[in-house]
Amino acid sequence: MKMLFGKYKDKEIAEIPLEYLHWLANNVELKGALKWSICKHLKMNVDDLEQLRNDYNTTLEENKILKKWLNCKNLMASLPRQQRITLILCIENLP
Repeated sequence: MKMLFGKYKDKEIAEIPLEYLHWLANNVELKGALKWSICKHLKMNVDDLEQLRNDYNTTLEENKILKKWLNCKNLMASLPRQQRITLILCIENLP
């Protein structure tokens, strides 16, 4: 099967770099014959493809949370000691 769109349009799936196919699996909602062809080429089943996308999205969400936490940590470092202690106690009591 040939790629239907994008950078490798009209190229056979087997001719497309694996990195790009993995990128597609994580970033594009694949359907039908194209989805099956890419899955077959990557030697994974459809459930694995969906799990790969979910894992990728989870990692992105975790990175966003970590970035927010680091920004808070930098902010806390600039606060006076007593305000830092108060803030930490408030955070620890959150559900």
